[in-house]
Amino acid sequence: MAIWMVRSGRDDAFLKWAIEYQVAIIGFKPLPDLADISNDKNGEAMLRQRLRAAHPDRADQTFIKWRNEIWAFLYRIKPGDRIIMPYNAGSRAWQGVWEEGDYIFRQDIRPGGVHTHPVKWENDVAKEALNEEMARFWKRRATVAKVD
Repeated sequence: MAIWMVRSGRDDAFLKWAIEYQVAIIGFKPLPDLADISNDKNGEAMLRQRLRAAHPDRADQTFIKWRNEIWAFLYRIKPGDRIIMPYNAGSRAWQGVWEEGDYIFRQDIRPGGVHTHPVKWENDVAKEALNEEMARFWKRRATVAKVD
């Protein structure tokens, strides 16, 4: 079982929906539905192309970072992995478990859509209740990051 930090959008934009709908959410607006991205080299190339099309003014290093984060969200996080979703404006987080189920591009949460995956959110915890390694990742600005 791995532990992952998944942020709920800039300024906690999707926090309430993540809890209400029992999903992890990443935005990456205006990136379209990724359901057809396969878990192979062709899928990685397609994801790179879509990122470039959505954000043509960004630097190559930004694309690499984003591609890695989105790839983790789509394929590296596994059922049973622990998920920590920190509040950006505070010292608390939700913790839960990545569940079996498929990635879903949801347009009912935000116009233009968001990228989601089922999570069983268990409880709201103080940052101090998390182990030292998780607390260290708190300041990291990545949208998706493996903690352990």
